[in-house]
Amino acid sequence: MNDDFKNLLSLLDDDNEQLVGIAMAELISRSDARLDRILRTLQESPNQKLRKRIHQLQSAILSRRKRALFAKEFRAGGLSLKDAVLHLHLLWFDNDTLEEITEQWNEFLEGLGEPGEPGSLEILLSRIRKTIQFYTAPGNPENPEALCLGTILEEHTATDFMGCIIAKLAAAHRGFETEILTSHSDFYLMSEGMVYDPRKDWQPIPRNELMEKVFRRWKDPELISLLSYSLFTDAVATDSFRYVHTLGCCIGKRQNLDFLPYPYGNDNLGEGSSREEK
Repeated sequence: MNDDFKNLLSLLDDDNEQLVGIAMAELISRSDARLDRILRTLQESPNQKLRKRIHQLQSAILSRRKRALFAKEFRAGGLSLKDAVLHLHLLWFDNDTLEEITEQWNEFLEGLGEPGEPGSLEILLSRIRKTIQFYTAPGNPENPEALCLGTILEEHTATDFMGCIIAKLAAAHRGFETEILTSHSDFYLMSEGMVYDPRKDWQPIPRNELMEKVFRRWKDPELISLLSYSLFTDAVATDSFRYVHTLGCCIGKRQNLDFLPYPYGNDNLGEGSSREEK
């Protein structure tokens, strides 16, 4: 181990919090394969202050690796709509875990009835409406909670397109094939020629009204992009540099965010980047 590496590790139990922060950031950025092994050795240190900071460092490294994996899968188009919705929640609420949000989603589905249970899509949408009462609350740049699955299920508030995404996923779980449509800026759910309006308690649109509308079909990758960039826009609009950085690294084509102020601009998630691997 070189002296520089030893010196950085020795700073982890320093009383100067700013100095410790700099050392931790530098350690995270290093491409030294020994770091994981050394941290595992130090995580049971009798020094309580050091042990706490080691755990913080390990948590930060794990979070960055998960973010890097998500970014790679996102850019490769390898995520299902369900997986994207779950992971995008975690990019905003990064203290939550995938296990927690998945359990929350499964409990929501269980409340709608068992797969294969007799019933129409209209019955399922009616149950969704009773579970999430304020399904059509408009989104705004200061309400990312209406875009994140966990807070939607907790607070019963969602944008219309997130309402349609959740309904689409719930319908798929019950065996119904659906598509999401837009006419102008309004989102709808379609199945077997019927178009359901979330703004009108998921009632089907009468055929005479359908003839007056021009619809656009949304594919799953387009919905994922819409949700991703909506969250990114919220982060920018609210000056949340932390989330600008996190979401920007994952969804943006720009691989280097050094234009952001410290400490958000000193992270590169490009393919092959050793920072995220270590």
